[in-house]
Amino acid sequence: MNLRAITFTVVAILVLQITGCASNYWKTLPDDLYTNQKAGFQVKAPKGWFAGKGVSGPLVITKDGPLLQAIEITEMALKKSFPKTKRVVADDTEPLELADYYLAEFKSELEGITVVDKKSLSPASIEQNDAFNMVLEFNSVEGLGYRVNVYGFVRAGKMYTLKYQAPRLHYYDRYAVDFKKVVESFSLKS
Repeated sequence: MNLRAITFTVVAILVLQITGCASNYWKTLPDDLYTNQKAGFQVKAPKGWFAGKGVSGPLVITKDGPLLQAIEITEMALKKSFPKTKRVVADDTEPLELADYYLAEFKSELEGITVVDKKSLSPASIEQNDAFNMVLEFNSVEGLGYRVNVYGFVRAGKMYTLKYQAPRLHYYDRYAVDFKKVVESFSLKS
């Protein structure tokens, strides 16, 4: 075999291994309600979307990959809600105050991003819980503009957030309806 054939074979094997591993990481979500027993919630995922499997922490679902669009649902103890900014949240924290805490934490997590623009902030309701709904925009270090839509609320010693993030150009508007359906289907297991 010549060097060119060996190089081609090695590259082909690497590509197959990488794509094989990547496809094993994501699993198709069921068309009915997805239940997260540990976090105590259920949600109807958009048809054809995928979730990362074997990941502890938030549920992350995507259609084309998390850099193109991602819906993230988190549940965490109030004491651990804002580890970088160390904000203290209580069961009676007002939703708009919670939004300010969330924004400060969000900004602290974005490496190399200095400007996060708050486009809107309003009261909301998630399964009869007082919540906030906030829309943010920022540009990645590479200059790609992102829009983020997040809902958050506190209940029974935990904070829940439902977040949709996608590039403003093309992807955000295309899948915003899917996120709205996810938010509307969200319910806590008692």
